[in-house]
Amino acid sequence: MGENRLTGLRERLWDFGLRWALLSRPIGYKVHRIDRRRVLKWIDTPTEASSMAFVARNTTIPIPRVYEIVRHEGRYALIMEYIDASERAWGKLTADAKASVAKQLGEYISQLRDLIPPHPGIVECIDGCACRDPKLNMPLEVGTVEYFHESLGHDLVRDSTHADWAPYRPKFEQIRGRKYKTMFCHADLSWHNILIRDGRIVAILDWESAGWYPEYWEYTRLSLCWVMDPKFWELLQPHLTVYPDELAADLALSDAITGYW
Repeated sequence: MGENRLTGLRERLWDFGLRWALLSRPIGYKVHRIDRRRVLKWIDTPTEASSMAFVARNTTIPIPRVYEIVRHEGRYALIMEYIDASERAWGKLTADAKASVAKQLGEYISQLRDLIPPHPGIVECIDGCACRDPKLNMPLEVGTVEYFHESLGHDLVRDSTHADWAPYRPKFEQIRGRKYKTMFCHADLSWHNILIRDGRIVAILDWESAGWYPEYWEYTRLSLCWVMDPKFWELLQPHLTVYPDELAADLALSDAITGYW
């Protein structure tokens, strides 16, 4: 997806409208209401918009329509559709509604997993750039799945003689040598990125971490996203391809090194 560079009168008008939006209609972190049908989100690169366009073309997952990307004062502004979803508060959903949402979410994840990667076996964003995981808060360099694991610290923990890491080593030995396909993942499917209306998912937001990851990645990320709602995590299980060994290794990695749990 291309970007628009503002010049002349349009830049001055856009700047005036933006300043008004920033002052009067904030609706979230880096997100501002422009008018009745549009919101603006500041993004670091156009990659998020590219991911949204790719998923919208190839799945039935509900995603806000992207109107344009504007580069303004050294930053990117993603202009997209405003979705009205008053049932965003998960605490108000009934048990039956949460079960229905879990099933819908599982179906959408299956659609993402069915997408065909342009470079099988390579961990990367939709545009070939490095992915960024929201929990690790670090860029994950483009490379093979093996290199991805090495970058995370799998080899470091597994092969270390550090006594404190001894309990973690069996977790990594168990998955050592396994081969993984790369599949498209959202990588941050927490409740605040899923908009619900009348018991249906009407939008999935925040695709900034999306990309081609090892096939288990969505599952292990989901476990982190739903740590505060273990009942919903349980509801999701029948609708997911589960990776218990990889999840155990991921949790061990968190305890040993990264501390994101």
